Amino acid sequence: MIKKIKKIINYFKCFGSSAFKIIKYIIIQKIHKRNNIKKIIKIKSKKTGINPFYIRPYTTDLIILKRILFKNGEYDFIYDKEYLSVIKKAKVIIDAGANIGVFSRMVLEINNNLNVIAIEPEDNNFDMLIKNTSNYKANLIKKGLFNEKCNLKINESPSGEWGFTVTKTKKGEKFDVEAISVNDLLKDYNIKEIDILKMDIEGSEYYVFDDSANSWLEKTKIIIIEMHDRKVPWCTLSVMSKMKELGFKYRIFCENYVFYK
Repeated sequence: MIKKIKKIINYFKCFGSSAFKIIKYIIIQKIHKRNNIKKIIKIKSKKTGINPFYIRPYTTDLIILKRILFKNGEYDFIYDKEYLSVIKKAKVIIDAGANIGVFSRMVLEINNNLNVIAIEPEDNNFDMLIKNTSNYKANLIKKGLFNEKCNLKINESPSGEWGFTVTKTKKGEKFDVEAISVNDLLKDYNIKEIDILKMDIEGSEYYVFDDSANSWLEKTKIIIIEMHDRKVPWCTLSVMSKMKELGFKYRIFCENYVFYK
């Protein structure tokens, strides 16, 4: 028993001062689950600003707290001088696979004059995205990013609310959401240049980086992307081949590849 307690203490020590915050939210979630309460939890973080950020109890939103509260979080590299400079001067940032709005909020706190276009296909995630960006300038699109206009089915994920995948449906089949391509976004929003395109679309990157990507990649300064070969085989090869062809270099931060010219 003592060894088990020490193991738990050592685990939370790696999170530093944020450990108390995560313990607090774990306790809150346990209470909510025990009492079958679905009340949304309000949290505060310097990274997401003075306005509250909301998460759902006993969901994968708790894991997302690591990206918001903890030191050396997944997106913390955006505070490095070179990326921070781009965001401060940026006009357009696209957040594809926005989930509940973590990345959108982080960049909007750096530059609240940004035109953020956040794309999220799943109903409940999209509702949270609306809630978490309600005090900011953001264009929210309830669609799935794909390489063409088509209809998509949303597939349940064993990894929870942050792991939904989509598949293209055949003509006449029931679908959940429409698809939108990056080229569609450029046209619909009259975008001349994309400062940053962040993409976390659970395997759909395999399709997005086909030959139709050449035109919008030429207009994009920085691409932040998480690969999902475990869900759609050869995702990394599809992306890397296209980026090498167009002369992009890259760095890796946590699970993200950051491409730039």
